[in-house]
Amino acid sequence: LNEAVGGIAYLNCTVKETRALDCIEGSETPAGYGFSSAALRVSRLFVVREDYPGVAPGMAVRLPVRFEVD
Repeated sequence: LNEAVGGIAYLNCTVKETRALDCIEGSETPAGYGFSSAALRVSRLFVVREDYPGVAPGMAVRLPVRFEVD
């Protein structure tokens, strides 16, 4: 935030039976700003809606998390 840098992190996740996500860090752009670890922390709050098309428990998903600075 102090440097006013935005970026994007990609997490590699598996949808749990509860529809929560079990994620590990993937890639981030730009590198070195901690976007992957920040995305991993917030991913604990994500739950896939039951009516979300094409996503079911046990599936692997690649989750993009964008960080923007206004």
